[in-house]
Amino acid sequence: MSAADSAYFRCLLQLFKSLTRHVAPGMARYVAYDLGLTPLERHRLSVIFPSVELRRFDSSAYPDFVGIRERAVNTNAWKPQIIRAVAADADGILLWLDSATVVCASLDPVIAWTHQAGLYTPFGGTATIGELTHPTALEVLSADTKVRALRQRASGVLGFDTAVPRIRQLLDAWARACLDVRVSAPPGATHDNHRFDQSALNVVLAREPDLVMTEDELDINSDHPTPIFRTRNKVSSWMPLWLDPLIAGWFGLYRTIDVRLWKLKKRLGSRRRL
Repeated sequence: MSAADSAYFRCLLQLFKSLTRHVAPGMARYVAYDLGLTPLERHRLSVIFPSVELRRFDSSAYPDFVGIRERAVNTNAWKPQIIRAVAADADGILLWLDSATVVCASLDPVIAWTHQAGLYTPFGGTATIGELTHPTALEVLSADTKVRALRQRASGVLGFDTAVPRIRQLLDAWARACLDVRVSAPPGATHDNHRFDQSALNVVLAREPDLVMTEDELDINSDHPTPIFRTRNKVSSWMPLWLDPLIAGWFGLYRTIDVRLWKLKKRLGSRRRL
């Protein structure tokens, strides 16, 4: 499942196109949430990907900070609400992918891990929870020193086994936390000092004992990202679908260079310590 407004509609098409390359027909149910698409975009999605169930997100049912806002202060508090809504109708593996994600290989390892562990939450960057969570949110969520020192996991690629009651409880806790304005939109919070829905998820996970967590990393400040996904592949709305091979080539090259630079940085860091 995923979601998008008009700014990310072209990304959503790119995501579902990548899924069709790596998921056999009939092996998955697709759900996309409309966060502000035009009637033409909704029609286009239904024509290109008729198997995608398109649902509307009713932001009027929530406080204003839950809806789409400017990126620097966009809380993404809608995300756990819609994941929880889809999970309520599910009884198996639910995979959330941000719309600017591209699937580059079979999802079987992710599905297998999620089935075994209950959830799939790869690392997203090198920062700690404390470094990228607003102090007010840390206090409200009762995040102690140990929790604050943990490395953040991403909220852009997530897997949940909805058949496990404990996982449903985690989803509920995450959704409730994001409905607290002190967590999702504390005064002074921006993308530079807070990761909004991701920060809340990280604290909720950190407080849960005995969770088995993946060591996978997304391609965010990583020298060995998982080859299954590419993230943050933002595509301009004017680009036609037939350009996808060129776009994929560009993002693939960018990631290759980025990974090599991080490998070099890590190697140089190791030498300095010696």
